[in-house]
Amino acid sequence: MSSHTYDWTARDLARLILPPLLALALCSILIHAGNALGLLPPPQPILDPDKTILFHQSRASQSKQDAEIVLIGDSSCMAGVDALQLSERLPGGPPVINLALIIGLGLDVYEEALNQFLIHNPEQVRVAVLLVTPQKLKKEDDNSYFATLWRSLSDGLTGPPAEQPPDRISELLGMRLFRLHLLTYLLAVPLNGERTGFYGFSSAMRDYLTVHHGSLVDPGTYNPVRRAQETNYFLSPAFGQESRHFRARLPPEVQLVAGLMPVPETHVGRDYRTKQTELLRQWNQWLQADHLLTNLPATLPDGLFASGAHLNEHGQRRFTALLAVELANVLRPNDRRGKRDLTR
Repeated sequence: MSSHTYDWTARDLARLILPPLLALALCSILIHAGNALGLLPPPQPILDPDKTILFHQSRASQSKQDAEIVLIGDSSCMAGVDALQLSERLPGGPPVINLALIIGLGLDVYEEALNQFLIHNPEQVRVAVLLVTPQKLKKEDDNSYFATLWRSLSDGLTGPPAEQPPDRISELLGMRLFRLHLLTYLLAVPLNGERTGFYGFSSAMRDYLTVHHGSLVDPGTYNPVRRAQETNYFLSPAFGQESRHFRARLPPEVQLVAGLMPVPETHVGRDYRTKQTELLRQWNQWLQADHLLTNLPATLPDGLFASGAHLNEHGQRRFTALLAVELANVLRPNDRRGKRDLTR
């Protein structure tokens, strides 16, 4: 026994189905039209910390800036030097930009980022400062995923190419365009760990990078572990070859300054200062930098680190001040004594 009987007509179905279909079609048309006319916001990925960094630095390397000094290197440089503070401490306050990337990318990618910036800002940059953690010289951390990600970002995409082709219906409805151009601006992606307390969301990390001209603060806490054997750093021949290519592609009018970032005191043995200086000079046989920052500290107290490679906020301020003193000598063309102290 049935309690109700429904009598549907084609007109009833049309009244139910057509309005949402028309609304969906209108939205799709507007999204595709906005994309064709360049009215949509620039695409950006759903950001995790690594994508946030690479996305921001990729855009910065292809933008018009006023920087005369460019910092390049791995994330130890990004977290270890505040570009704004460095500019304020240098004679004349030359603008500084930090284009440092991550350790998982090769020196060839660092060179790409630097030269992209030089192309977009011709006859402007005076000095390029290459700073990496000594771990980078071993070339054990290169990752093909990050290289693919970087190049896709540089090409205007928002991540590595998808393994599967996009669904035609999704493309027709504009779902991909909506996700890339609109949804990522609406979603707030929270960060994990200690970054949550400092930045909160990936958008705040991106904004911090912008305000500080490519520099970040690592809010972590370094917990030293006593090792039976000290960390051994060495120069990989493959990294040496990359260094030679890096130097060859740098315009001759740009001075190249190179140095190694400090490591925690408990991370290495007491003779590391001597080893670090020798390692830096060995690297320069390939790199042929105009100046070597041999006067920077090889180690700093553990309390100034957020990890085994990254300085924390206090360490960043201290190291930036020390770097400013050394770079001041480079920026004095008539100070032969200062230049000789850096390179011998």
